[in-house]
Amino acid sequence: MTHQKNTLSAVIFDMDGVIFDSERLSRDIWRQTAAESGFELSDEIYGRLIGRSADDTKECLRRIYGPRFPLDACIARAHSLFHRRVAEGCLAVKEGLWEILDFLEALPLPKAVATSTSSPTALFMLRRTGLDSRFDAIVTGDLVPRGKPAPDIFLEAARRLGAAPRTCIVLEDSPAGLRGAAAAGMKPFFLLDLVPLAPADQHLPAVSALSLNEAREHIQNLIENSGAAIPFHVIAEEGEESPVQCNRS
Repeated sequence: MTHQKNTLSAVIFDMDGVIFDSERLSRDIWRQTAAESGFELSDEIYGRLIGRSADDTKECLRRIYGPRFPLDACIARAHSLFHRRVAEGCLAVKEGLWEILDFLEALPLPKAVATSTSSPTALFMLRRTGLDSRFDAIVTGDLVPRGKPAPDIFLEAARRLGAAPRTCIVLEDSPAGLRGAAAAGMKPFFLLDLVPLAPADQHLPAVSALSLNEAREHIQNLIENSGAAIPFHVIAEEGEESPVQCNRS
C-alpha cells in the first residue's frame, strides 16, 4: 500500500511539546530568568506563549509586564540558558517519536517540522538529537511572514513537501497551532503536553490523540480505511469528546 492510493500525503510536526519534551525545560528557564529580574512568570502566563512566534511572544510579555520588564535582557538570558541545558543533554524526545518516524518512513509518507522557534535554535535542537535528517523539510518561525495561529508556516511546509494542504495531517500541542493548521485547510491532531485546551479553545476541531503512539494508531487507521471520513472531535470537557465527521475531500 502506498500513500498515492489515499488522500493522506504528508504529516507535519510541531517541535516543542510534540517532538521534544522541551516546554517544561523552557518554562523553568523563563521562570528563573523572570525571577532574577524581580518578576513572577506563572504557568498561566507561560501557557499564553506556547506556539507563538518570537515577535508575538515579545508583544505578549510587553502587554503583561509593562515597560519595567527587561525584555531583551531576559530573552538573551533565557536563550543562553536553554542552549546550555540542551548542550548538557537535558533535552528529551517525546515518547513514541522514534516509532512514528519509523512508521511514516516505512509507508513512505513525507514529513516536515513546522515550529515557531527560530532557525538557529530549532536546527541546534534537531542536530543535537540526530533528528534533522529524519525530516524532509524544516520550516521555522523566522522563515514566514506571520506566526501561528496564521496558516503561513503550515502552508510553507506543505509547499516544500509538494503536498496539497488538504492532504496533510498536523501534530500540534497548542491552540495557536491548531488554529493555524485548520486555517491552512489541514487536519489537526491535538497532542496534550504541558497545557490543556482552555474552555475558549475547546471548540477547535481536531483529532484528540494524547500521545504520539496514539497519533500513529490514528494515522494507521486512516490509511487502512481510506475511503471513510476522518473522525474529527471537538474537545469538550476534560475526558469527553464530541465527534464531528469531516469528509476527506
